[in-house]
Amino acid sequence: MNELLFPTIDTFLVLSIQLFFKIFSFLGTINGELLKNLIEFIIYTVVSYMLISEFRRIHRRELAYLILGFFSLMIGRFIITIAYSYIVFMNISAPNVDVFLPIIDNVLEIIALIFVTNAFLFPLFKKSKRTAKRFENAMYLKVVGFLIIATIAQFYWVNVHKFIIFDQSLAYLMFEVLKLTIFSYPIIAINNPKNRKIIGRYANSIIVAFMLFLAAPIFNILNYLFYNSSSTILIIFALPFPLLSMLFFIRVVYFKLVDKATLREKLSRTQQKYEQQKEISELKDEFVSTVSHELRTPLTNIKLYLSLLRDGEFGKLKAKQKSPIKLIGNESDRLNNLINDILSLAKLEAKKQELHIKEVKLHELINKTIYHEMAKKKKIRVINNIPRSMKVNIDENLFKQVIINLFSNALKFTNKGSITFNAEQDEQGIELAVTDTGIGINKSKLPYLFDKFYQAEDYMTREKGGTGLGLAIVKKIVELHKGTIGVESELEKGTVFRVFIPN
Repeated sequence: MNELLFPTIDTFLVLSIQLFFKIFSFLGTINGELLKNLIEFIIYTVVSYMLISEFRRIHRRELAYLILGFFSLMIGRFIITIAYSYIVFMNISAPNVDVFLPIIDNVLEIIALIFVTNAFLFPLFKKSKRTAKRFENAMYLKVVGFLIIATIAQFYWVNVHKFIIFDQSLAYLMFEVLKLTIFSYPIIAINNPKNRKIIGRYANSIIVAFMLFLAAPIFNILNYLFYNSSSTILIIFALPFPLLSMLFFIRVVYFKLVDKATLREKLSRTQQKYEQQKEISELKDEFVSTVSHELRTPLTNIKLYLSLLRDGEFGKLKAKQKSPIKLIGNESDRLNNLINDILSLAKLEAKKQELHIKEVKLHELINKTIYHEMAKKKKIRVINNIPRSMKVNIDENLFKQVIINLFSNALKFTNKGSITFNAEQDEQGIELAVTDTGIGINKSKLPYLFDKFYQAEDYMTREKGGTGLGLAIVKKIVELHKGTIGVESELEKGTVFRVFIPN
């Protein structure tokens, strides 16, 4: 079995090598050159169209350079395709075409290479307008300088073309050395670790493309120096590398265009979401405005007339009337608190609340709250362990709301025991802890505690009052101070709220 297999593999390898040489030998003929240049012309035309279409959407220098580069390649391949078509189909002799064709081909190719290499190098120099301008000026100087050299080469070639073929002339060597020089610098520049980060994830592909293109000038220069450009093997080896290089460049260009198209799509979706959020925000502001003006006025009238009823201004109240009136009074107070909380939260969410930062003694701020008297009535001990000298940079009025909401929340769910205020200060900031010995909160409900209108008690069994906005407001105020808030709780053992305010 092995004896039969190995000759088969050897035969396959031999045939493959022969096929490779036959294909590239064909590409070295006039007919092969026609086919190769026609295919390259079609490829460069498609790429040029893609780049121009993209440039019409986004005017960027890199795209402009790539368009100039691939357009030059397209024009070069078009001229050569037409020339070889006349040679193949119209029986025009090759020497008549060779007077100008080699120079035109090399000139357009090298100009294209200058623009393509500069398109991939431009991100390294676009940090400032000055460096970008210098880079652009240097590129145009290269083009002008090269055109002068190409003109001299053309005059030289016109005088010697009857005696030697182009591949054996000094003009040919000069063009190959120029190609080698043009493509050596980008490899060194892009391979720098700092520059790799700027170029991005396509840096490796770009370096491979440059290195592939370098192979052809290296083979051609070796062939010129050692074999007077007569080595068929070196000519065949050099043939595929320029096309392979350009295919790598096209791959990078294609993926960049696809990435930009994807990014545009994402930006479009983001823009739509932004417009929707903006519309919702405007509706919310309109609602808040309505709440502010339309609900507060009748609520004020209700509270006024309730006060007059309690004072007996409309006649003495009977025992049965006092209870409903008291209930209406409590509910109107609750509605008033809800309106105030909605307005406060809307202002915080809209980021229209300005901070007026000043140095405040935290111990005194806690002692100023009105809930100390309420705690005495419920026989709950309030312990303020915060050092009297401890100071914090905060908006006093806003942070007072944080203390009030956390204090009232602790009172609401504590029937006996104590409420303790502690604070620790370090280089990062101050952490305030509010600890109660109340009924605690189920751990499954802790993640939702700062959500709007969320209440830890179930709706049907809720005994405590509240709007469900207090802790949401606390979180917004803390975040406005660039701080964080967290909660720890255990049923029947109490709850701890921790507020961190950075320095």
